[in-house]
Amino acid sequence: MRYASPGVGVFNGVFAGAFAAWCVTYLAVGGYFVGAFVARRKDVDLLVFGLLTLSLSLHSAGLGLHYGDPEPTRWAVPHVMANTGALAAATLGVHFALLVYGAPWRRQVLRALYGVALALLVPLVVSRSWFDMSRATPARMSFMNHDVWVVRAPPLPLGVAYLVLAGASVVVTTVLLGLSLRQGKREVGGAFVGALVLCAAVGVDVTGTLRAARWVHVTPHVYVVFALGVAVTLLGRYRKLGDALRDRTRELEGRTDELSALCGELSDARDALVRSKQLAALGEMAAVVAHEVRNPLAVLRNALSSLRKDDLSPEDRRTLLHILEEEIDRLNAVVGGLLTYVRPLEPDAEEIDLRELVERATASVVDPRITVQVGPDVEGTWVGDPMLLRRALDNLIENAAHAMPEGGTLSVRLRRENGARPPATLLSVGDTGIGMEADVAARARAPFFTTRATGTGLGLAIVDRIAEAHGGRVDIETAPRKGTCVTLVLPDRPSGARSRLGG
Repeated sequence: MRYASPGVGVFNGVFAGAFAAWCVTYLAVGGYFVGAFVARRKDVDLLVFGLLTLSLSLHSAGLGLHYGDPEPTRWAVPHVMANTGALAAATLGVHFALLVYGAPWRRQVLRALYGVALALLVPLVVSRSWFDMSRATPARMSFMNHDVWVVRAPPLPLGVAYLVLAGASVVVTTVLLGLSLRQGKREVGGAFVGALVLCAAVGVDVTGTLRAARWVHVTPHVYVVFALGVAVTLLGRYRKLGDALRDRTRELEGRTDELSALCGELSDARDALVRSKQLAALGEMAAVVAHEVRNPLAVLRNALSSLRKDDLSPEDRRTLLHILEEEIDRLNAVVGGLLTYVRPLEPDAEEIDLRELVERATASVVDPRITVQVGPDVEGTWVGDPMLLRRALDNLIENAAHAMPEGGTLSVRLRRENGARPPATLLSVGDTGIGMEADVAARARAPFFTTRATGTGLGLAIVDRIAEAHGGRVDIETAPRKGTCVTLVLPDRPSGARSRLGG
């Protein structure tokens, strides 16, 4: 049966058009705020409000279909759409208000609220209505001097629960927004005013529905006031955040200028400190070099003075010439070590036979009291600079030999460190000599530090530099009167070496 008259059909069509306009408006606003949340992925209130307006879009679409179709038998689907959208909007309104208020207990409230909403929604989808449609009656009522056809049906228990929940949700939303405004959140004012208007409209419509009064519901049209108020609230909040961000930016810019000036002062101070350290190091080096050179020069002067004597015997002459050769070699060692230490090292990567290299280096040990042991594990190849690695081994072997003045055992061992990143080859040179005290071991790598009367103090410092040039390091294990073991940790792929390998 159709409920229509010439004037009624026209005005119902006007209602349908109005709800279609609301539907499009809510859809656009909801899409914008959901998109804003997706872009930021931080502000949950954007997502909640976006979903709220999308729910209002579904609500308006259902009402538009309801008013646009004069056949009551086809009102079930629009009824489900409209009530689903209204239920979701009421629930999301409370969710938004809780976020604005910042209640610490909001998670528990939201779980209960969404649970109740779901419990109401499932029967609605199954039965198509919260109202007793078997007792539905058409009603013609006057709205702005026009007749409008609506259908009135008594609510079922779930319908009553829905109406109570919707009314309570709007009241709770209004109260929470009012409390937020009282906290000093002035940007909430727009949403609070919209909630007050919506609260009044919901109260009138719920009362009219429960009394089956002849009244055209105004809540669907007043919802736009609440949505506009919430949009103003969000825009006000982000304007406030934008102002705070600008103030913070100005503050940071001021601090940046201060830091720039401070950095300039620190840079000048650092340069001055570096120059002081360089001068101090240069002074220390000059003192050590002067000390190392002065003694041989004094010996050379004395030897030359003796050689000028006419009555010098051939035997004494040979002795003095031998002394001259020794002191010249000593001076050459000091200068050579110094040049090696200060010269930039640029290792060339070649494939090295480790066994052959170690055997050649240990051949320099001629003291019969020292037993040389080259472990069977010293096999295979390593990629690095053979000249630099040989120099490092010579220094380590020389130090080990001098540490055993009464003889002992000099051992060379090789092992792999596959768990390291990158994997490395560990070449160790050990002795059973006098070892080092803790304070001596701590200074052993320092340039020109030596405990030997004829040492230059550059041997271990040069070994350290060679290891670093290959991207490796030097480890020292020592104990007084028990000996010393110095290990070259050499990465399989030296980071600082230039490859000479083909391919």
